[in-house]
Amino acid sequence: MKHSIYTVRLLLAGLLATSLLPMTPAAAAASDKADAIVIAAAKDRATDTADRNGAEKSAAAKDAPDRGTGGLDTLPTLKERLAALRAKAQVGEDGDVETIPDSTGIREVKDRKTVSEETADEEEPAKKDEKAKTKKEKKQRFQEILRDESYTYYLDTQSARWIPMPKSGGEKILDVWIRLVDRGIGEATEEGAGDGEGTSPAKYFLEHYYIRPEKQQIQFLSELEVTGRPQNTINERAYSAQNWESLVPESVEDAIYHAVLDRMKKKNRTGSILPDGMSVRDGLEEFLHISI
Repeated sequence: MKHSIYTVRLLLAGLLATSLLPMTPAAAAASDKADAIVIAAAKDRATDTADRNGAEKSAAAKDAPDRGTGGLDTLPTLKERLAALRAKAQVGEDGDVETIPDSTGIREVKDRKTVSEETADEEEPAKKDEKAKTKKEKKQRFQEILRDESYTYYLDTQSARWIPMPKSGGEKILDVWIRLVDRGIGEATEEGAGDGEGTSPAKYFLEHYYIRPEKQQIQFLSELEVTGRPQNTINERAYSAQNWESLVPESVEDAIYHAVLDRMKKKNRTGSILPDGMSVRDGLEEFLHISI
C-alpha cells in the first residue's frame, strides 16, 4: 500500500515537472492538433444533439391535435359552439332576442314581432280611420242612421229632443226630424247632406216623427219636399193619441225607430244622469222647471 502511494506521487511529480518545462516545436504542434480534433468532435456531438431534438419536436407536433381548428376530440368545434349559441338565443313566442351567425360573425335581431303584434299593426290604421269618422260625425248636424235601396236617412241631431207626451202623465217621447236623400242623386250630394257647415243636397225630403219607446210606437207628423233651403211654413197634422202606429217588422218606420234610438243612446253615453237623448235644456225644463 505504501509502495503504491509512493509510485503515484512520483508520477504526479513527473507530470508536474513536464508541464513546467518548455515544449519543443514538434510537441507543441502535436498538442495543437490533438486539441483541434477534440474541438471538432465536440461540435459534431452538439450538431447531432440539436438535430435529434428538432426531430423529436416535429414528431410531437405532428402527433398533437390541431388546437386552432377544434381542440381535442372531446371539445366542441367552433361550428358546434355557434349552433349551440343560436339554439340558446332562439326567439320564443314572447319574442326576445335571436342570435344568428352570418359571414361577419354574430348579429342580434331585437324586438321580433309576434303574429298578434303584426295583426295589431294592420288593425291600427282601421282604428284610426274609425276614430276620425266618429269625430267627424260628432261635428255634423245631420248624421247618417240608415240606408236602403232608394234613400239614405239622416237624423237631425241638433233638433232631436225628449218631450212630454201630451195627456200622458209624464211619459217621454222623442221629437225628431229625418232627412231623406235620393241615392240616385249621387254620393257627392249624399256626403253634403251630413255637412255640419250648412251644405245641403240639391233636393231632399224632411220627415217629422214622434217616437214612443215605452210602447214601441211611432207617429208621422209631416213631410216636406225641399229644393235648396226649406221654408219655415209647414202644415202639420196635430198630435193625436189615435195616430200612434205600432211597428211593422222590417218596415221603413221600424228601421227609422230603431236607428234613431240607437243613435240617441250613443249620443248620451257620456255619464249623463238625464234619460237617453234628453238634452240639458229639456232636463232643466222637466225637472227644475227652468225655461231657457
